Amino acid sequence: MEPDRIFGDVAALYDRRRPGYPVAAIEAVLDAAPGAAQAVVETGAGTGKATAAFAARGASVLAIEPDPRMAEICRANTAGIGHVQVLVAHLEDAVLEPGAFTIGLAAQSWHWVDPEVGAERMAAAIRSGGVLALMWNSAAEDRSPIRLAIEAAYRRHVPELAETSYANRPFAVDESRNESLVEPGRFDPPTWSAYPWSRTYTSREYVELVETHSDHQRLVPDVRAALLADVRAVIDDHGGSLDYRYVTDLAILRRR
Repeated sequence: MEPDRIFGDVAALYDRRRPGYPVAAIEAVLDAAPGAAQAVVETGAGTGKATAAFAARGASVLAIEPDPRMAEICRANTAGIGHVQVLVAHLEDAVLEPGAFTIGLAAQSWHWVDPEVGAERMAAAIRSGGVLALMWNSAAEDRSPIRLAIEAAYRRHVPELAETSYANRPFAVDESRNESLVEPGRFDPPTWSAYPWSRTYTSREYVELVETHSDHQRLVPDVRAALLADVRAVIDDHGGSLDYRYVTDLAILRRR
């Protein structure tokens, strides 16, 4: 299953349940870019979670999204918010005006991009002194009773996800592999920062959230249904809600 189809098949649910990004992370990217008027090219815009945040702060945004269903929601979510153009394409195939942008952006999407080709496209589109900003929302470490009970539910149904799923443990950005983020020589080494925050989910909201994750979408439907029913029951047995702790990892790379 292609990644764009995975998310396009659950586009409305993705838009309803996937979180946005901390204001501090958005502002850190804007502050790092040169000049007062920011022009952003975003890859994997999805339904516009980051797109709308940048546009609301005065940036013009070219949002590139490969799935037309996701792109349609992105257009709706950004209608009337600054200047946003949504292009249905993959970054690897998009034709971008050279040096037209001060910011290249990938929010929860760079891992879907061919790093060599994507970096080449971004490097050509971002003017010298501009920045490439890569953001991921990750699960913060949490060994609370409810989180351990959820992990146990995964071990009962899909033990292969109990150790690797974004829904159950941190997505650790390996800073020792900075060279894999982009093509060497076009950008300075990344500067990393992290922004902790949290959100409370009801049991229904949480199972809808994890249903949008690609590793869950790839499960056999009966297995996924049994897993999510068990996870929902766990949360209900622990009071009906889950305080979910996030960390937003941000890498900013300066265009040479």
